[in-house]
Amino acid sequence: MSLFPCHRLTEDQIVIEIDDAIDFNTEDVTHGHLCGEISRSAARTVVIDVQTPLATATTVSVLRTR
Repeated sequence: MSLFPCHRLTEDQIVIEIDDAIDFNTEDVTHGHLCGEISRSAARTVVIDVQTPLATATTVSVLRTR
């Protein structure tokens, strides 16, 4: 089960939606779920659609460094 909604644009492209704030309490779980979703998809292009009205510094850090 995925923590984030995910759909394919094409065979090689997926979109993963982040619709909740990520903070230091959820950073490790978020990282694990994102890595798992990306690896299971075997997509060459991954679009992260940040839909939350609050993009914390931790959100940016998770997306930037992982």
